[in-house]
Amino acid sequence: MNFESGSSLADFQDRLFKQYAAGEHAISKSDSKRLYENMWVPAARKMGPNNLVLRHWCLQALFNCTSKSITEITELFKVLTPGLYAEGYSYWLYTKPFLLAWSKEYYQAMGGWVKSVDKKFVETAYIGTHGLLYPAPFGDLRKEPLEDVLQKMGESEEVVEITPVSKKGQTYTISPYPLGGNTHVPVKKAVIKIRGTVPEGFKFYEGYDKKYSSGIEEFMDIIKPVRLFTMFR
Repeated sequence: MNFESGSSLADFQDRLFKQYAAGEHAISKSDSKRLYENMWVPAARKMGPNNLVLRHWCLQALFNCTSKSITEITELFKVLTPGLYAEGYSYWLYTKPFLLAWSKEYYQAMGGWVKSVDKKFVETAYIGTHGLLYPAPFGDLRKEPLEDVLQKMGESEEVVEITPVSKKGQTYTISPYPLGGNTHVPVKKAVIKIRGTVPEGFKFYEGYDKKYSSGIEEFMDIIKPVRLFTMFR
């Protein structure tokens, strides 16, 4: 039994995923315990559903060679993806490979859902540096354009509304979409205008270690009433 979370868990998941992608589908006893005896994951699913839970469940299914988690994975995907992926495009990139690998093995419909989310990120994009499409400014978003393959998928829309984003020309309205203790999702309404090629006033994400100035600031963010009221969703 363990309660591993945060960067340590993310690094572990990345390592296991690379191992799986390389065709090594057997894991050590110690890795198996970390993967299957993590108690933080089910707790986070109830109190703050997030990318780490989704990635972890995909890995459990892939290494255990079972499709028993189809319902859990698809339901969590829908919670995290009310239209666009609620944690923002950067965390979508972080999660998508796990979903595609799982989809290939157990539930091909997920592949279509992933493509649909990609298309929605294109539709809600804006023209940024070098004429490239950049994702809608919400969530914990790094300053990076859409993937090359998405640059060729189509054009952004002038007027479009896909939760949590409403876009009219160069103006975005971001609606709150709180998910318990998940600190990556938007929890207050924001109006952001694109000035030139950048979203004015939007603070780009540089990593969770730089998100807060102190542990107290992080704790106070997690326990905001708007987050607490959506726990156990």
